[in-house]
This record gives sequence, C-alpha cells and structure tokens, in this order.
Amino acid sequence: MDNNLKQKKQKELEKASQDLNRDFKKGTLLYWISILASFVVVFIGLNYTFDLRFFINYFMQDKTVYYGIMGLLMFLSYIHYPIKRSKNQTEKKLWQYIDVFLAVIALVICFYFASKATDILTLGWERFAPLHVTIISIILWLLIIELVRRSAGNVLAIIILIFSTYPLYAEHLPGIFNGFSRSLFLTAQYHILGCESATGMLLQLFVSIMIGYTIFGRSIVSTGGGDFFLKLSLSILGRFRGGTAKVAVISSALFGSISGSPISNVITTGSFTIPAMKKYGFSPEYAGAVECNASTAGTLTPPVMGVTAFVMASFLKVHYVNVAFAALIPILLYYLSLFLQIDLYAAKMELKGIKKSEIPKLVPSLIDGWIYLPSLIVLIYVLFFRRSVTTAPYYAAITMWICAQVKSKTRFSFEKWLKTITDCGLDLAQLAIVIIGVGFLLGSFNITGIGMTFPRELLQLAGGNGFLMLLMCALASLIMGMGMTLIACYIFLSIVIAPALILAGFDEMATHFFVIYYGMLSYITPPVAMAAFPAAYIAKTSPMKVGFTAMRLGALLFLLPFFFVFDSNFIFQFTNIWTFIQSIGTLIIGILFLAMTFEGYFYGIGKLTFSKLPRVLLIAATFVGTCLLGLPGIKNDLYGILIIAIVFLPIYIFNWPKNEKTQ
Repeated sequence: MDNNLKQKKQKELEKASQDLNRDFKKGTLLYWISILASFVVVFIGLNYTFDLRFFINYFMQDKTVYYGIMGLLMFLSYIHYPIKRSKNQTEKKLWQYIDVFLAVIALVICFYFASKATDILTLGWERFAPLHVTIISIILWLLIIELVRRSAGNVLAIIILIFSTYPLYAEHLPGIFNGFSRSLFLTAQYHILGCESATGMLLQLFVSIMIGYTIFGRSIVSTGGGDFFLKLSLSILGRFRGGTAKVAVISSALFGSISGSPISNVITTGSFTIPAMKKYGFSPEYAGAVECNASTAGTLTPPVMGVTAFVMASFLKVHYVNVAFAALIPILLYYLSLFLQIDLYAAKMELKGIKKSEIPKLVPSLIDGWIYLPSLIVLIYVLFFRRSVTTAPYYAAITMWICAQVKSKTRFSFEKWLKTITDCGLDLAQLAIVIIGVGFLLGSFNITGIGMTFPRELLQLAGGNGFLMLLMCALASLIMGMGMTLIACYIFLSIVIAPALILAGFDEMATHFFVIYYGMLSYITPPVAMAAFPAAYIAKTSPMKVGFTAMRLGALLFLLPFFFVFDSNFIFQFTNIWTFIQSIGTLIIGILFLAMTFEGYFYGIGKLTFSKLPRVLLIAATFVGTCLLGLPGIKNDLYGILIIAIVFLPIYIFNWPKNEKTQ
C-alpha cells in the first residue's frame, strides 16, 4: 500500500473513531504546553518507579506524586477534549478559553493539594479539612466527572456521578442498596483527600504500572509495530484458505495484548485486515466481525493483556505471572473456536488463500521488524523471570528505542520524539481520568459500608443458588459493561459483582475472569457492540450486521466463563494432569462440532443445507453437548459425547457416500 493510500486511510479512520481530540498547530503555546506536560508526566513515572530522585534531595511523598500527575493529566484532558466543537471561529475561541480556564483551575487545585500532602495525611483532612479545602475538593470532584464525560462518554460519566454521590442518599434506598449516608462535605473530603477513592489503590497502580506500559505500547505504535505484526502473521498464515481472516486474528491478538483497547485495535489493524478479507471473498459483515472478535480477545491475551491484568493481580494480591497463566488456556480455546469457524466458512464459500506473490516472506519480515523482538524478549524475561512488573515496560521500551535508531525507517527524529511523548500524554490522560473516576466507586462503597453488605444481600436474593448467582452476575456484567472502557468495566464489576460470587463459594481467580469476560462481551454484543462501529465503517456495512455476526462467531465466549468457574483446570489450577488433559480435550471436541454446526460445513462431508427447524435443533443439541463437555466430571463428558454422537452420527452415515474432498 503506497503512502498516499495509507494517509487517506488514516484520515478516514480518524473521522470514523469520532475522537474529540483537539489537534493544536505546531508552534502554538498550547502545543508546547501539551508537550511539556506530557514530558513531565513521563519523567515523574520514570523517577517514581526507579526511585531516581532527580532534582529531589528528599523522598517525595506518594500523595505529592499522585496529585501532581492528576493535575497535569487533567490539564491535558481539558485542553485536548473540547467542551464543544464549532466551525464558527469566534465561538470556537470562546469555548477554547473556557477549556483552558477549567484546565488551569484543575491544575492549580491539584498542585495545591500536592504541596499540602503532609497536612492531608497528618491532620486527617479526609475527615477534618478546613472549609476552603472542602470547597475546592467539591470543585475538583465536579471537574473530574466532567472530564470523564468528555473523554469516556456519557454512560460512564452518569454511572460515576450516580455512584460518587451515593453516600449522600444511601440510607434512603431500599433493600440491598441501603447503606450509611454522609454529608456533602464529608463525602467530598473522603473522595478527594482520602486514601480509598480518587487517589486510592487505582491511581497508585496507574503511577507505578500503567504509565510504563502505556509508554511501551505507544512506542511500538510510533515505530510501526502494527505493520510488523501484520506482515509476520501474513507470512505464517496467508497462504492457507481464509488466510486473510486468520491473519487478522493473529495480528490483532499480538497488537491487542499490548494496546489493551479493543476499539483502537480495530482501528489500527482493521484498516488493513478488513479490506484484505473483503478482497479475498469474505462478506463485509463477516470481515468486520472477525476483526471485532480478534481485537476484543486481544486485550486478554498474554503476555501483556493490556493493563487490566495488572489491576486484577493487585485486586487478587497475586503476582501478574499467575494471572497471565490463568488467562492462557481460555483465550487459546477461544482462538481455536475462531480459527475453526473461519476455516469452515472459507471451505463453504470456496475461498482461497492469498496469492503467493503477495505474501511477505517470513525471514525478510523478521529481519525487517527485528527491532521489536529484543524488546519483547526483554519484556517477557523481566516479567516472568525477574518478576518485576513495574520496571519491565521501561526496560523493554529502552531496548526498542535503542534498536529503532539503527534503521532510518524506525529512527526517532526530534519531531518523532515530540509526537510520541505527546501521544503518551494523551493516552495516559484518558486512562487516568477513567481510573480516577472509577476510584470514586471504591470510595463510595467503603464510606457507606455497602461494600461489605451488598455481596451477602445479593447471595440471599439468589436463595443461595450458585448457578442462579452466576446467571444473574453474567447478565449484570454484560449490561454494566456496555458503553464503558474495558478497564473501567473490570474495576466496576470486580467491586460490585465479584465479591458476591466469591461469597457463594466460587474460586477467586475464576470469578474475576468470569466478570471481565462478560464485561468484555459488551464490545461484540448489540445493541451497543462498540467494537462493531469502527469495524463496520471500515467494512462499509451496517454496525448491527457486524455485531450479530460477531456474536455468532464469539459464541464460545458466552460459555467459557461458566466452564472455568466450575472447572479450575481451565485456569491452570489442577492437581492431576490426567483430569487436566481430559477437561481440555473433551471441550476441544465440543468446540469442533459447535463450529461445524454454526457454519453449516462438516469436515469429511462438506456443505450441508438444513431447513430452519432442523438447523435450530442441531445447534441446540450441539450447544447442550458442548456445555456438558465443558463441565467437570466423567459423567458429564460421557453424556456430552453421547448427545453429539446421536446428533452427528446419522449426518455422517447418510452423507458419507456424498462426501466432498476436504480442501
């Protein structure tokens, strides 16, 4: 693809993503202020992680760091997410002045709190703050919610507004929502000055872990990492039937693990993979659906898993390595399901692989993108062998920057450095605002006491029935995940839903994966299906068509969470290797037959046409059989195999003489 076409695609995608970022002209005051603020945030993160103490003769208090970073990132957010767009230059300037004014107010308040960190801690300001401190705490509270609205959307802003003000009316709510009420002043003090809300555990994780991984991810994007992963996938899988779709799965899995955002993954890799799929015979909705599923699943693909895995490890009080291993088998089984359906669809539609002349060679692709390999090796080594989650992304990023300087194509010029730093700042700003906003939920649940009572009340509401609890929580997670970023969705669900399931007796690790899987499903489930909209724009088709096709392709995602909640073998928690092999092996059988049923193409037979009723019955029977195969116990496996045998043996017996040679 030539440079002009790439630039045209990029402009289209920027329009499709409907990002409200205001791009300032180079050389303007706000342009340089953005660069400076971004650089200071990156510098503080580096200084804090390695305890370098540059220009500081004493140990800076954590609170000082948190408020300093909060102020800088709020400032960045206000000037880059305009309150309103306007084509009228006079009106545009007026709104810009308002944005800058709010940005300065947020920065001044946060820097004031940073300078008063000692007083906040030693004088107990979270409960006994001076009146003027309480008033500016209320102002900062409102400024944060407004920023959530601008950067993450109305849905999340409304949720955070409702829950952050929950302490004001908690005692007036009935049943399981009843808690202790607090005054407006005490609530504001607790949210802004306390250690359990806005500047609590989540912001601590952001500073110590998320800044580093955002820098690493942005560095990979800046040097063309998405293009490398795509070429690598093409060289490995491009020649097989349906190769373009299989390439989309692999490249999106690799890129999604680092980026951590399903939507940005669709926009980045989908701009190449979706047109390629359409070119080689995939329907627009099917191409968009494949990219949706692959990009969504990429965020739970080891080794990096975006940043959500690090938050999960913190909640569970385990090392990140444990979370990564637990995530491995479920996501591999899901990719297997996706690959099988793609292969069957390609066979049914008689689609071929990419022409040999158009496939990049493996060795030249590796040589061309060799700069990424040392950095990924360093990342995995430090994560899994040195077990240093906080320093791993910095070592990996530094390794990549050094390697990138060798090639002219990837070399960091001064202008490229500035752009990378600014992009890091904007990425961190959007993530930080969501983290701070969701932190209000933790604060509200703590100050009202509902964090302790809600899980028990929910369990009582389900009558102590574990399976009913799972169904209720699955539905609640799916609904709550709609319209929220993945990390906000997980944090919210881990606070509200996960404790109830743990209280019901389910494994803690499995429970947290259960809620994040169902929260993640909102990205491919209509009517919201956020990943479907950019995919549909690129594919030039209806978002709802993409969404419903994505649901069918991702059917296994609706079942997997139940399997690893009931059978810990799926999350690498096993004592007997044979039961582990049995659990995985039998489910693979179920996945194979479920994929054939959904696509209407059978290995060894070929394409079969069923009328609607027999097809529905076939899908239902295979679905039940797969569910039984995914549950623990030999009896369930035998029943599952029996059901599948009863359904499929007649199909194979009566159609075997007509079998088509499998491609």
